[in-house]
Amino acid sequence: MSFIADKQTIEDLNVLGKYKSHSIYSIFNHVVTAGAEKLLDDMFHHPFIDHILINERSRQFQFFDGKKP
Repeated sequence: MSFIADKQTIEDLNVLGKYKSHSIYSIFNHVVTAGAEKLLDDMFHHPFIDHILINERSRQFQFFDGKKP
């Protein structure tokens, strides 16, 4: 199964928006470095469509989320 959203859908769902305080992007944007911000931008502009890769990335986020000081 694949999910493809057009520009109008992405805007309606308020997915992107670095400077919008209630966008989905802003919820995840807790990065500190310019490199991390570039990586986050890339993840949002070119999302995975393969469920195996999505699940692997989710496990990576969960791992690093547990490492907070």
